[in-house]
Amino acid sequence: MSSSKYTRLPVEDSGSYSPPSSSFSQSETQMGDNAILDSEEPLDLPPAYESPSFIEFEIENENTDENMGFRAKAGKFMESFNSRVVRPISKTLDPVYQLYCYANARFEYMISKMGNPLIAKRMIYIVFVSIILYTVSLSGLSSDGVVGSHSDFSDQSKLLEFIELSVDPRRLEENLEYLSSMPHLSGTSGDMALARYFEELVLRSKLEINPDVAFDTYTNYPLEPKVLLFSGNGDEVLVECDLVETLEDHLESSIHKLAFNPGSKDMNSRGKLIYANYGTLQDNKILQERSIAINGSVLIIKYGGMYPAYKKLEYAQERGAIGVLFISDPQMKEYYNLESLQREPVAFTNKMPGNMLSPGIHSGSPVEHVGDLNSRLQEARVVPSIPSLPIKWKDFITIMDKLSNQGARIEGWDIEIEGKPIQIWTGGDDEVLLQNSLIQRPYKESWNIIGKLKGMEQDTFSIVIGASRDTMCYGAVESSGSAILLELMNIFSAMSSSLSWSPLRTIYFVSYGGSKYNLAGSTHFAMKNQDLFKRDVYTFIDLDDIIQGDNLEIIADPLFLNLVKDAIDKMAEANSTTPHFNYNSLEVFPYQLNSLSNSYPNVEHHNVAGISMKLKNSGNLKNQNTVQKFNIPQYSKNSCLDTFDNFRNRRIDPDMSKHAFMTKLIALVAVKLVETPILPYDLRAMWNNMKTNYLNVKEYSKSRGYDLSFDSIDKALNEILEIAQQNEAFVNTWNDICDDGHGSEPNLLTVNRWDWNAKLLLMTKVMIYMDGSYEHPFNYNLIYGLEEEPELRYFNDGEGFDDSIEMKNMFPGIWDAINKGAWDEAQFQINKVGEALNHCIKLFQY
Repeated sequence: MSSSKYTRLPVEDSGSYSPPSSSFSQSETQMGDNAILDSEEPLDLPPAYESPSFIEFEIENENTDENMGFRAKAGKFMESFNSRVVRPISKTLDPVYQLYCYANARFEYMISKMGNPLIAKRMIYIVFVSIILYTVSLSGLSSDGVVGSHSDFSDQSKLLEFIELSVDPRRLEENLEYLSSMPHLSGTSGDMALARYFEELVLRSKLEINPDVAFDTYTNYPLEPKVLLFSGNGDEVLVECDLVETLEDHLESSIHKLAFNPGSKDMNSRGKLIYANYGTLQDNKILQERSIAINGSVLIIKYGGMYPAYKKLEYAQERGAIGVLFISDPQMKEYYNLESLQREPVAFTNKMPGNMLSPGIHSGSPVEHVGDLNSRLQEARVVPSIPSLPIKWKDFITIMDKLSNQGARIEGWDIEIEGKPIQIWTGGDDEVLLQNSLIQRPYKESWNIIGKLKGMEQDTFSIVIGASRDTMCYGAVESSGSAILLELMNIFSAMSSSLSWSPLRTIYFVSYGGSKYNLAGSTHFAMKNQDLFKRDVYTFIDLDDIIQGDNLEIIADPLFLNLVKDAIDKMAEANSTTPHFNYNSLEVFPYQLNSLSNSYPNVEHHNVAGISMKLKNSGNLKNQNTVQKFNIPQYSKNSCLDTFDNFRNRRIDPDMSKHAFMTKLIALVAVKLVETPILPYDLRAMWNNMKTNYLNVKEYSKSRGYDLSFDSIDKALNEILEIAQQNEAFVNTWNDICDDGHGSEPNLLTVNRWDWNAKLLLMTKVMIYMDGSYEHPFNYNLIYGLEEEPELRYFNDGEGFDDSIEMKNMFPGIWDAINKGAWDEAQFQINKVGEALNHCIKLFQY
């Protein structure tokens, strides 16, 4: 069904759990109906004219009051009023009128001497109105709410004070408990119930709601998964895996407990079983060196490490494997157990996010109900061509016992699970049947719920605060982002109402559906509203996986990294007596994308700056690169262990103080982004990051023996530094004149500020290439992105390799071309980056 048909979600019973009471105040929930006034019937038309008949009248004494009619009395009164009031006033005003006529004539004569009278009058009018507005602003007559008595801008300290007092830990806990009270995989009744809950809260708030909430997308669900290990080529079953997660939840349906990888291939495979460690290029190389054949085999691969599950599956597929069995990383023993099943999505998001039937730029359009389903999925090239399933640790241990003394012994791959050491033999004699039977829904309805707080000045300029709503099971910790999103909606709605406040720029609050299916929801929103994202959205704040531990970790576009740090410092100062995290352990990671984050389509396609902040315990991970430490969840994500009871029992946030703290921090960052009069872009930090990475890739290409020309980038960076210096000078001048936003702003300075804001907003929008980065047509962003295969750098250099390898976070097209030895393409990518930077520079030359 087309999304244009829906303005409200359908009503469906989702279970017995009652949602918490509305988090919005009573004054905000009163929604009056629009009264429609019926028009009165038109008066009757007058009768046709008839000639009067003349009759003789008897003349009576008109001076006799008794004989005077009403009209005569009224006439006498009006004549008396005119003679006693109107005429004296007219005589008094006549000289004034004559003076006005004389002055007007002289004014017209003088205007005619100046040139075009119409233009001259308009100029005089503008000056006159400006004088009035300036006088009113100085008098403080326009002040209201949080606008200071002598300022044109809101007092951010009052906003922050309101936020500090408004965050309610009890409400956060109630919402989190309700959000995790039912399984809510995308497109299911549980997901629809939560979508309706979000919708109702937006409708009751002061936020505007986007009525186009529904969209169709491809989804699939587990039907009859099966994994059997056979002895050699025979039919003797050695192991039958338990593919139902153990969970007592009293629900009749077990679909959420079954083994499953969202976006996987509906297919059965049988072949030799091979253990492939993390499934990296290095691991595959080790198997090749040990003469272990991957082609035609089913691989056992651990989640975790430097690649997400879909990349491991892609590598296996490229090397001829016919299926993959996934297990949880034993390093995650604190979060998973022998009975758990970890259901990671496996669609190739890095190739093209969005609806798996029509991904990428087509994700915002209605899906055509034509053609063979399998053919369309194959053409889209984002669904794997081989099946996969997760299995439990308990079955993995049994399988590895059976594979003992088969294939090659690789001691470096030995692992330990719950105290049991496991020696790794690669296997290769026994066969496995992988049956991945799925329910496929090519046009399944899902929902994005979008609330909007409209800005009052440059209202098209926008930021987006988003969180995934759907989870694989109950998703308690995973729903922390959604709970904080609800709290932010409540706070900003109440702040707008109570303080008569509107932000300078617009804020969108988005609850995404379809996140497990190739980021269908966030990509649909970004593509359906391309004009908005191409022109006006300058920041995306990602709330996913926000509460996991005690250590604050951040990744932010260099444009806003210092803004985020300043907000953290302010929060640390305000909460110095009751710290909610370890301030000394604050870790800032290099800016890099997460292909499983809702920010991915926004950054890669529209070059929207991304911000992500999390409380984590990444110290538990060993031998991981820093970015992967940030991106790998530190809780039982995508399993049914992530319940509200376990959230409480593990005391992840017993008093909800972490949720409250992060809500305040996100709100503070959002206020700074939308209320700072000059867009708070740190151009010098952007330039410094570009310069560092540019020198890095330049030196690396020389070390490989190729002298690529980087002149275009080098020249452009010098000019960008000058623009950064000009911007800093303007900001300092503006702050001096306007007393850091506490004073009044002259009109001409307002025009200059708006001009700077418009150029700053557009500068990142023009740093794109419409044909996409190297081998990634969807990725218009030439500056930031994912280096596709960083291992190739180590293979090319002949160096040793371990999982701590760092992915490059800038100029991905250049790095990918160099890694693959495509030197002509590398030079082409360099030239395109130089052109994109020059597009940015030209904005500031007018």
